[in-house]
Amino acid sequence: MSSSIQFSLLIPSYNRPEMIRETVESLLANAGPDVEIIISDDASPKSAEIAAVLADLTAAGRLQLVIQPRNLGWSDNRNALVEIARGEWLILLGDDDRLKPGALDALRGWFQRAPGGDLYGFGYDVIDEDGQRVFTYGCTRLMRYRLDNGSPWPELFHYDAVPMWSHHPFTMAVHRRVFAALRYTPAAGIGDDVLLLWQALAGGFTFTVLPEVLFDWRNTFRSGAYSNLSSQAHRLKQTRGALLHELLRDPALPAAIGGLVRSPTFLQRFLLADARAVAEVQDRLSSGELDAARTRASEIALTRTIGVGDKLGRHWRALVAMGPGHLRRLCFYCCDRYRHDQHIKQLSRGQDPGA
Repeated sequence: MSSSIQFSLLIPSYNRPEMIRETVESLLANAGPDVEIIISDDASPKSAEIAAVLADLTAAGRLQLVIQPRNLGWSDNRNALVEIARGEWLILLGDDDRLKPGALDALRGWFQRAPGGDLYGFGYDVIDEDGQRVFTYGCTRLMRYRLDNGSPWPELFHYDAVPMWSHHPFTMAVHRRVFAALRYTPAAGIGDDVLLLWQALAGGFTFTVLPEVLFDWRNTFRSGAYSNLSSQAHRLKQTRGALLHELLRDPALPAAIGGLVRSPTFLQRFLLADARAVAEVQDRLSSGELDAARTRASEIALTRTIGVGDKLGRHWRALVAMGPGHLRRLCFYCCDRYRHDQHIKQLSRGQDPGA
């Protein structure tokens, strides 16, 4: 490893030649002598187009493009990037997302003001298919999570309000010492980033969430637009059973975490399930039938619906964990979301929103 590289900016790519240039240029705007940019295309059908779009940048040595000879899959493509990264801090970004201008300078400042973290999360703007901001997620105060009595660490395991409303688990600044101990787990599916964070906490690492918005995460809002995996509701539901299964497989799992995720209160909230369904999962967990517990948990999660009461409870818990600033963030979100929904309705009617 070269100690002169502070940041490795890593893009796992698949089939998006029309978007990746915009993503790369946002990284180049943050680049410097202590920054490397590496892209790994996962043997996608459009890998040649991606190479052509980036040819001038690779020829100039401004980034490294790796075309995988075979498809590695969601998790192992990221693991391949981790293996070749040389930086002290590794940041993964989706191939349709954007790093904010000055993001790395902001992180350098936070490393000085809030030292001691092994992983740093941060806020993000959700943008639409056209790259326009829709709304913002993020903390309004510094948060630290560590497996001790003084930290609200259980909120990260519930995987409802705090993880997505304060930070996005896909894009974090992760110190290489974390990846010396852990890798992304293919069996966790698209929840492998959440599992990595859980495993990091279980391993004694400290997770810090910064009260600053540092990147743009692209989502799809219009019917017929392209779809990214992490915005597909059925995949997000299915991954919950896999997360429980992979976490509980660890024989060294701290008792505090094992006790939390096996409890009926946790399972009811995590799966949005009734007491009877939770009891079925608990019975399988108690008898050591992890595979059966995973299957049943996934079945329950696929049928779950999030009601008004669930949403109110979710934001109350976020308010308790993240402070009153969350209420302000929620108010802005509701206003922004309403405006965007009206915009989409006008487009669907063939009207010009700017008229």
